[in-house]
Amino acid sequence: MAVHKVRDRHYFQSGAVGGITSEEFLQGSTDVKEFVESEKPPLTKMAGTVMGKEHKTDWDAPASNCEAPEAEWGYAEGLTDDIVEFATEHGFKIKYIDYDHAEDASRLVADADRQWKEQLRRPNDSILVESFILMEPWLAIRYNLTPFWTMFPVKQSFERLQEYLRICQGKGFKNGFSFLFCSGAYSIRLAKLDK
Repeated sequence: MAVHKVRDRHYFQSGAVGGITSEEFLQGSTDVKEFVESEKPPLTKMAGTVMGKEHKTDWDAPASNCEAPEAEWGYAEGLTDDIVEFATEHGFKIKYIDYDHAEDASRLVADADRQWKEQLRRPNDSILVESFILMEPWLAIRYNLTPFWTMFPVKQSFERLQEYLRICQGKGFKNGFSFLFCSGAYSIRLAKLDK
């Protein structure tokens, strides 16, 4: 993710994963302008029309000067030595799983879960779409629901789910359930509930 490095271990991250890119967050885009305009309260719009006052819609955030792991989903290389030391000391093996996006593992986990259920001769034709912190592994196991994790209820996450469902055609799902995560804020590129 594009960030501004202030010094070692001190970064300024604009935005987060999901919705818009860091570049859009800093520089704007048509979607950002339309969203800001749609969210202006009536008095702000009236002030602009009647009094000629313009509502500030930008900020002076520092420009990015490097790439770094996203604050919530990334991995800091500085942890590696401690992990290796702990594993060696306690007899654990280390398995590295590397992927570019936090949701990349969702398909892998869902497929592994379906294969496991198939081996146990359990039903595997229902999917449970989980989001961010709303996960219920016991519920998925208890009711034979294939878990598919998404980060946020944004279009990018919805498109990843749609792609997975397309791949599963022919051996698809009869039932689908979803935990709806609400961040408490209306934001850019939210996936619509009717989808």
